[in-house]
Amino acid sequence: MLVNLCMRDMPLNAAVPDGVEVTMVDQLPKVGGGWRLPDLAWGAEAWAVLRLKVPVASLPATGSLLSVLWVSIEGLSLAGEPMHLERTGLALPVLSRSATMVLEPLVQKPVVQEPVVQEPVVCTVL
Repeated sequence: MLVNLCMRDMPLNAAVPDGVEVTMVDQLPKVGGGWRLPDLAWGAEAWAVLRLKVPVASLPATGSLLSVLWVSIEGLSLAGEPMHLERTGLALPVLSRSATMVLEPLVQKPVVQEPVVQEPVVCTVL
């Protein structure tokens, strides 16, 4: 089983702009300023679902993009060598009040409250 291990000791660190709150939806243990992902086997995926709360006062003009999240993952290879996965971010469009009112009925449905954006982390050999 150990031979199939790609990465271990994988902290996921999330950075957000001032005023934005980030919480972990999954039951991942806290480590340092982030959370510990499970060890990763070759060809497998590791998932983490984060919830963001963005205050209205932090929003730029309607139609603009707001960068709300930057995520980085580090870990160790089977040989104990440090590994760094590419840092990635999330930017969302700022919608007008009328546009959000159109979407509001969808938010009330439980299926939409489930995680809809899930980014898998997959190990590959280059």
